[in-house]
Amino acid sequence: MPRYPSAIWKPTTKCNYGGDKTHLNMGVVLHSAEGSAAGLQSVIDGPREASWHFEVHKDGKIIQRVDSAEIAWTNGSYESNRRYWGVEHEGSAPEPLTEVQFQASYELVKWLFSQAGIGNWERRVTLWEHRELGQFGSASTSCPGGRIPWAQYKEDDIMTDQQIAEAIGRIARAGQLGLDKGIVGTEKLGELVASLKSDIAALKASGGTAPHKHNLSATISGETEEA
Repeated sequence: MPRYPSAIWKPTTKCNYGGDKTHLNMGVVLHSAEGSAAGLQSVIDGPREASWHFEVHKDGKIIQRVDSAEIAWTNGSYESNRRYWGVEHEGSAPEPLTEVQFQASYELVKWLFSQAGIGNWERRVTLWEHRELGQFGSASTSCPGGRIPWAQYKEDDIMTDQQIAEAIGRIARAGQLGLDKGIVGTEKLGELVASLKSDIAALKASGGTAPHKHNLSATISGETEEA
């Protein structure tokens, strides 16, 4: 995997296990640093055998210490380290993450999952706290002390109008809309996008069971641009 483009690259040599450098890309463990950014730097510079993939500062700045394809010494055991990326968050329990710190952390997790092809945002499956890793041989800890707003770490399922329109064109050209030669009129795309979004909103409001009707004509003609 590539390095996170929004992070400042400040690598450490404290990583991997001899010849074992392969991270398994199975999810993230979110930590509380229990200290300042300067404290994190002192750990990296000092003799303690500890490192992490990323640190997220209160101002939203992200430092990357270990390549995401390699193993950091952050989650308390070999097994948990090779399975999950470790992300430290500046600050101490019980203070919550700052808003910019959360946004930076969320975007980082979203990027990692996208790069690794992880589509399952599930607690204790792909999203972990340090204190939950005993089954992988990690020692008991209280980290991250209730600092992580887990309800806000979820897959972003919002598509833009342009993304929806491009998806419609691809589906049509694949012959999956029952249209002659997969042709969709560009003048109808806006109407179709609006109708689809209205359908989705109605389904969400009704718990996903209510039918929704609209006035979109079943006849769609013209041509789309290649996506």
